[in-house]
Amino acid sequence: VLDRPLAQESRTYWIGGDFRVGWADITLEQRLYDFEDERTMTAEDTDGLDFGGSYLARYDQRRSEQTQAPTSRLGLRGRPLDWFRFDLRYARIDAESDYTMDGEWNGIDFDANPFQTQATNAGTVERVSDLWDLDLAFALRRNVELLVDYARRSFDQLGTIDYVETQTGGTEEGLYIVQGEVKNELDLDHLGLTVDWRATRTFSVALGVGLQERTKLFQLSGPEVTTERTTYRGQLRWRPHKISNLKLDYEQGDTDNPVTQISPTTTDRLRFQADVRALKNLRLGLNWIDRSASNELTYPLGMPTDDTPPADSISTATFDFSSWALFA
Repeated sequence: VLDRPLAQESRTYWIGGDFRVGWADITLEQRLYDFEDERTMTAEDTDGLDFGGSYLARYDQRRSEQTQAPTSRLGLRGRPLDWFRFDLRYARIDAESDYTMDGEWNGIDFDANPFQTQATNAGTVERVSDLWDLDLAFALRRNVELLVDYARRSFDQLGTIDYVETQTGGTEEGLYIVQGEVKNELDLDHLGLTVDWRATRTFSVALGVGLQERTKLFQLSGPEVTTERTTYRGQLRWRPHKISNLKLDYEQGDTDNPVTQISPTTTDRLRFQADVRALKNLRLGLNWIDRSASNELTYPLGMPTDDTPPADSISTATFDFSSWALFA
Protein backbone atom coordinates (compact mmCIF):
# COMPACT_ATOMS: atom_id res chain seq x y z
CA VAL A 1 0.00 0.00 0.00
CA LEU A 2 2.79 2.43 0.86
CA ASP A 3 5.01 3.61 -1.98
CA ARG A 4 8.16 5.54 -1.01
CA PRO A 5 10.15 7.06 -3.88
CA LEU A 6 13.49 8.24 -2.49
CA ALA A 7 15.82 10.98 -3.64
CA GLN A 8 18.95 11.05 -1.49
CA GLU A 9 22.25 12.76 -2.14
CA SER A 10 25.29 13.20 0.09
CA ARG A 11 28.60 14.95 -0.49
CA THR A 12 31.78 15.19 1.56
CA TYR A 13 34.46 17.83 0.98
CA TRP A 14 37.82 17.45 2.70
CA ILE A 15 41.09 19.31 2.92
CA GLY A 16 43.97 18.74 5.31
CA GLY A 17 47.68 18.87 5.82
CA ASP A 18 50.56 17.65 8.00
CA PHE A 19 53.34 20.02 9.05
CA ARG A 20 56.60 19.70 10.93
CA VAL A 21 57.72 22.69 13.03
CA GLY A 22 60.83 22.02 15.08
CA TRP A 23 60.05 19.15 17.45
CA ALA A 24 56.26 19.34 16.86
CA ASP A 25 54.06 17.60 14.30
CA ILE A 26 50.88 19.52 13.39
CA THR A 27 47.83 18.08 11.62
CA LEU A 28 44.98 20.25 10.31
CA GLU A 29 41.81 18.96 8.71
CA GLN A 30 38.53 20.47 7.57
CA ARG A 31 35.54 18.43 6.40
CA LEU A 32 32.07 19.37 5.19
CA TYR A 33 29.33 16.76 5.04
CA ASP A 34 26.21 17.72 3.06
CA PHE A 35 23.12 15.48 2.94
CA GLU A 36 19.74 15.92 1.24
CA ASP A 37 16.77 13.56 1.37
CA GLU A 38 13.33 13.90 -0.22
CA ARG A 39 10.64 11.24 -0.15
CA THR A 40 6.90 10.75 -0.58
CA MET A 41 4.56 8.25 1.07
CA THR A 42 1.23 7.63 -0.68
CA ALA A 43 -1.69 5.23 -0.49
CA GLU A 44 -4.18 6.04 -3.23
CA ASP A 45 -7.37 4.05 -3.83
CA THR A 46 -6.88 1.72 -0.87
CA ASP A 47 -10.42 0.33 -1.36
CA GLY A 48 -11.13 0.88 2.28
CA LEU A 49 -8.02 -0.62 3.88
CA ASP A 50 -9.50 -2.18 7.02
CA PHE A 51 -8.06 -1.52 10.49
CA GLY A 52 -10.58 -3.26 12.74
CA GLY A 53 -13.64 -1.31 11.64
CA SER A 54 -11.85 1.85 10.51
CA TYR A 55 -10.18 2.28 7.15
CA LEU A 56 -7.82 4.59 5.35
CA ALA A 57 -9.11 5.78 2.00
CA ARG A 58 -6.26 8.09 1.02
CA TYR A 59 -2.83 8.99 2.40
CA ASP A 60 -0.26 11.38 0.97
CA GLN A 61 2.83 12.71 2.76
CA ARG A 62 5.87 14.61 1.51
CA ARG A 63 8.99 15.17 3.57
CA SER A 64 12.47 16.55 3.09
CA GLU A 65 15.63 16.80 5.16
CA GLN A 66 18.87 18.70 4.68
CA THR A 67 21.93 18.39 6.91
CA GLN A 68 25.26 20.18 6.86
CA ALA A 69 28.00 19.15 9.28
CA PRO A 70 31.33 21.00 9.05
CA THR A 71 34.06 19.36 11.12
CA SER A 72 37.39 20.93 12.13
CA ARG A 73 40.27 18.86 13.52
CA LEU A 74 43.62 19.84 15.03
CA GLY A 75 46.43 17.55 16.09
CA LEU A 76 49.64 18.53 17.85
CA ARG A 77 52.22 16.01 19.04
CA GLY A 78 55.91 15.98 19.79
CA ARG A 79 58.78 15.22 22.15
CA PRO A 80 60.24 18.53 23.37
CA LEU A 81 62.42 16.73 25.95
CA ASP A 82 64.01 13.29 26.08
CA TRP A 83 61.87 12.36 29.08
CA PHE A 84 58.58 13.95 27.95
CA ARG A 85 56.23 13.55 24.97
CA PHE A 86 52.65 14.65 24.33
CA ASP A 87 49.76 14.20 21.89
CA LEU A 88 46.91 16.73 21.72
CA ARG A 89 43.81 16.24 19.53
CA TYR A 90 40.79 18.51 19.16
CA ALA A 91 37.69 18.28 16.99
CA ARG A 92 34.64 20.53 16.64
CA ILE A 93 31.50 19.40 14.84
CA ASP A 94 28.85 22.05 14.15
CA ALA A 95 25.89 20.37 12.46
CA GLU A 96 22.51 21.75 11.44
CA SER A 97 19.53 19.77 10.13
CA ASP A 98 16.35 21.23 8.63
CA TYR A 99 13.23 19.10 8.34
CA THR A 100 9.88 19.77 6.64
CA MET A 101 6.75 17.64 6.18
CA ASP A 102 3.28 18.21 4.84
CA GLY A 103 0.53 15.71 4.24
CA GLU A 104 -3.16 14.93 4.12
CA TRP A 105 -5.20 11.78 4.65
CA ASN A 106 -8.87 10.82 5.01
CA GLY A 107 -11.03 7.81 5.84
CA ILE A 108 -13.24 6.41 8.59
CA ASP A 109 -12.07 6.44 12.21
CA PHE A 110 -12.65 3.82 14.94
CA ASP A 111 -15.99 5.39 15.83
CA ALA A 112 -17.21 5.02 12.24
CA ASN A 113 -17.01 8.78 11.61
CA PRO A 114 -15.55 10.12 8.35
CA PHE A 115 -12.57 12.43 8.79
CA GLN A 116 -10.06 14.46 6.79
CA THR A 117 -6.71 15.62 8.21
CA GLN A 118 -4.04 18.06 7.01
CA ALA A 119 -0.70 18.55 8.77
CA THR A 120 2.49 20.55 8.34
CA ASN A 121 5.66 20.07 10.33
CA ALA A 122 8.93 21.99 10.18
CA GLY A 123 11.91 21.90 12.49
CA THR A 124 15.59 22.72 12.87
CA VAL A 125 18.16 20.96 15.03
CA GLU A 126 21.58 22.49 15.77
CA ARG A 127 24.25 20.26 17.35
CA VAL A 128 27.65 21.47 18.51
CA SER A 129 30.21 18.93 19.74
CA ASP A 130 33.67 19.69 21.15
CA LEU A 131 36.07 16.77 21.67
CA TRP A 132 39.41 17.15 23.47
CA ASP A 133 42.02 14.40 23.95
CA LEU A 134 45.41 14.90 25.61
CA ASP A 135 48.02 12.20 26.26
CA LEU A 136 51.19 12.91 28.27
CA ALA A 137 54.11 10.55 28.90
CA PHE A 138 56.83 11.15 31.51
CA ALA A 139 59.91 8.90 31.75
CA LEU A 140 60.45 8.62 35.52
CA ARG A 141 63.27 6.15 35.04
CA ARG A 142 64.73 4.33 32.08
CA ASN A 143 62.18 1.51 32.47
CA VAL A 144 59.34 3.32 34.31
CA GLU A 145 56.90 5.64 32.55
CA LEU A 146 54.00 7.72 33.90
CA LEU A 147 51.12 8.14 31.43
CA VAL A 148 48.44 10.82 31.84
CA ASP A 149 45.36 10.90 29.63
CA TYR A 150 42.61 13.52 29.67
CA ALA A 151 39.45 13.62 27.57
CA ARG A 152 36.54 16.04 27.44
CA ARG A 153 33.31 15.64 25.48
CA SER A 154 30.87 18.53 25.25
CA PHE A 155 27.57 18.19 23.38
CA ASP A 156 24.91 20.92 23.00
CA GLN A 157 21.74 20.50 21.00
CA LEU A 158 18.99 23.04 20.32
CA GLY A 159 15.88 22.03 18.42
CA THR A 160 12.87 24.04 17.27
CA ILE A 161 9.58 22.55 16.12
CA ASP A 162 6.50 24.03 14.42
CA TYR A 163 3.70 21.48 13.99
CA VAL A 164 0.13 22.28 12.90
CA GLU A 165 -2.59 19.68 12.33
CA THR A 166 -6.18 20.32 11.30
CA GLN A 167 -8.79 17.55 11.38
CA THR A 168 -12.23 18.01 9.88
CA GLY A 169 -14.87 15.54 10.99
CA GLY A 170 -14.21 12.44 13.04
CA THR A 171 -14.13 11.99 16.80
CA GLU A 172 -10.94 14.07 17.29
CA GLU A 173 -11.95 17.01 15.13
CA GLY A 174 -10.02 20.16 15.89
CA LEU A 175 -6.80 22.16 15.52
CA TYR A 176 -3.57 20.93 17.11
CA ILE A 177 -0.47 23.13 17.38
CA VAL A 178 2.94 22.28 18.87
CA GLN A 179 5.63 24.97 18.85
CA GLY A 180 8.73 25.58 20.90
CA GLU A 181 12.35 24.73 21.60
CA VAL A 182 14.08 21.70 23.09
CA LYS A 183 17.60 22.04 24.52
CA ASN A 184 19.90 19.16 25.55
CA GLU A 185 23.39 19.32 27.09
CA LEU A 186 25.91 16.61 27.88
CA ASP A 187 29.42 17.10 29.32
CA LEU A 188 31.92 14.34 30.07
CA ASP A 189 35.38 14.71 31.65
CA HIS A 190 37.89 11.87 32.09
CA LEU A 191 41.30 11.86 33.76
CA GLY A 192 43.51 8.78 33.83
CA LEU A 193 46.88 7.98 35.42
CA THR A 194 48.93 4.88 34.53
CA VAL A 195 52.36 3.67 35.65
CA ASP A 196 54.06 1.36 33.13
CA TRP A 197 57.00 -0.69 34.44
CA ARG A 198 59.08 -2.66 31.95
CA ALA A 199 60.62 -5.12 34.40
CA THR A 200 62.59 -6.97 31.74
CA ARG A 201 62.84 -6.91 27.98
CA THR A 202 60.07 -9.50 27.79
CA PHE A 203 57.86 -8.70 30.82
CA SER A 204 56.05 -5.49 31.83
CA VAL A 205 53.36 -4.41 34.32
CA ALA A 206 50.96 -1.47 34.10
CA LEU A 207 48.65 -0.14 36.84
CA GLY A 208 46.24 2.76 36.46
CA VAL A 209 43.19 4.62 37.73
CA GLY A 210 40.63 6.67 35.83
CA LEU A 211 38.16 9.30 37.08
CA GLN A 212 35.12 10.27 35.03
CA GLU A 213 32.35 12.82 35.59
CA ARG A 214 29.32 13.12 33.34
CA THR A 215 26.66 15.82 33.56
CA LYS A 216 23.44 15.37 31.60
CA LEU A 217 20.64 17.90 31.14
CA PHE A 218 17.91 16.75 28.77
CA GLN A 219 14.99 19.14 28.75
CA LEU A 220 12.37 16.42 28.20
CA SER A 221 13.69 13.86 30.69
CA GLY A 222 13.94 15.58 34.03
CA PRO A 223 16.49 17.65 35.97
CA GLU A 224 20.25 17.76 35.60
CA VAL A 225 22.01 14.53 36.56
CA THR A 226 25.72 14.16 37.41
CA THR A 227 27.38 10.75 37.42
CA GLU A 228 30.85 9.99 38.79
CA ARG A 229 32.79 6.85 37.90
CA THR A 230 36.12 5.48 39.10
CA THR A 231 37.97 2.85 37.07
CA TYR A 232 40.91 0.71 38.19
CA ARG A 233 43.10 -1.00 35.59
CA GLY A 234 45.92 -3.52 35.60
CA GLN A 235 47.82 -5.22 32.79
CA LEU A 236 50.54 -7.87 32.44
CA ARG A 237 52.47 -8.32 29.17
CA TRP A 238 54.86 -11.21 28.64
CA ARG A 239 56.78 -12.37 25.59
CA PRO A 240 58.23 -15.74 26.64
CA HIS A 241 59.59 -16.36 23.17
CA LYS A 242 60.06 -14.31 20.03
CA ILE A 243 57.20 -16.22 18.39
CA SER A 244 54.59 -15.64 21.15
CA ASN A 245 52.93 -12.78 23.03
CA LEU A 246 50.70 -13.07 26.12
CA LYS A 247 48.62 -10.28 27.65
CA LEU A 248 46.32 -10.27 30.69
CA ASP A 249 44.39 -7.17 31.73
CA TYR A 250 41.73 -6.45 34.34
CA GLU A 251 39.44 -3.46 34.79
CA GLN A 252 36.94 -2.60 37.52
CA GLY A 253 34.60 0.37 37.47
CA ASP A 254 32.54 1.84 40.34
CA THR A 255 29.78 4.36 39.66
CA ASP A 256 28.30 6.91 42.08
CA ASN A 257 24.90 8.46 41.37
CA PRO A 258 23.95 6.20 38.44
CA VAL A 259 21.90 7.83 35.71
CA THR A 260 18.97 5.50 36.33
CA GLN A 261 18.07 3.19 39.19
CA ILE A 262 18.77 0.11 37.03
CA SER A 263 22.19 1.34 35.85
CA PRO A 264 25.10 -0.90 36.95
CA THR A 265 27.09 0.46 39.88
CA THR A 266 30.02 -1.98 39.52
CA THR A 267 31.48 -3.52 36.37
CA ASP A 268 34.38 -5.95 35.98
CA ARG A 269 36.26 -7.09 32.89
CA LEU A 270 39.00 -9.71 32.70
CA ARG A 271 40.68 -10.33 29.35
CA PHE A 272 43.37 -12.75 28.20
CA GLN A 273 45.02 -12.60 24.78
CA ALA A 274 47.61 -14.91 23.24
CA ASP A 275 49.32 -14.60 19.88
CA VAL A 276 51.61 -17.40 18.66
CA ARG A 277 53.48 -17.76 15.40
CA ALA A 278 53.23 -21.55 15.21
CA LEU A 279 55.03 -21.76 11.87
CA LYS A 280 56.80 -19.33 9.60
CA ASN A 281 53.60 -18.66 7.64
CA LEU A 282 51.01 -19.55 10.32
CA ARG A 283 49.85 -17.37 13.22
CA LEU A 284 47.36 -18.42 15.91
CA GLY A 285 45.33 -16.13 18.16
CA LEU A 286 43.34 -16.71 21.35
CA ASN A 287 41.01 -14.17 22.98
CA TRP A 288 38.99 -14.74 26.19
CA ILE A 289 36.88 -12.06 27.94
CA ASP A 290 34.79 -12.27 31.11
CA ARG A 291 32.45 -9.35 31.87
CA SER A 292 30.17 -8.82 34.85
CA ALA A 293 27.88 -6.03 36.02
CA SER A 294 26.14 -5.66 39.38
CA ASN A 295 23.86 -3.14 41.03
CA GLU A 296 24.52 -2.45 44.69
CA LEU A 297 21.14 -0.70 44.88
CA THR A 298 19.57 -4.18 44.35
CA TYR A 299 17.50 -3.01 41.41
CA PRO A 300 17.11 -5.75 38.77
CA LEU A 301 19.46 -5.69 35.78
CA GLY A 302 17.90 -8.61 33.89
CA MET A 303 16.25 -11.99 34.08
CA PRO A 304 18.29 -15.13 34.87
CA THR A 305 17.80 -18.38 33.00
CA ASP A 306 15.59 -20.04 35.65
CA ASP A 307 12.41 -18.95 37.43
CA THR A 308 14.10 -17.01 40.24
CA PRO A 309 13.40 -13.27 40.62
CA PRO A 310 15.22 -10.73 38.43
CA ALA A 311 18.96 -10.67 39.02
CA ASP A 312 20.97 -7.75 40.40
CA SER A 313 24.15 -9.05 38.72
CA ILE A 314 24.95 -10.35 35.25
CA SER A 315 28.08 -12.17 34.06
CA THR A 316 29.03 -13.14 30.52
CA ALA A 317 32.12 -14.79 29.05
CA THR A 318 33.24 -14.90 25.41
CA PHE A 319 35.96 -16.96 23.77
CA ASP A 320 37.29 -16.95 20.23
CA PHE A 321 40.15 -18.57 18.36
CA SER A 322 41.62 -17.28 15.11
CA SER A 323 44.37 -18.20 12.70
CA TRP A 324 46.17 -16.49 9.84
CA ALA A 325 48.09 -18.21 7.09
CA LEU A 326 50.32 -16.59 4.49
CA PHE A 327 50.91 -18.36 1.18
CA ALA A 328 53.65 -16.97 -1.02
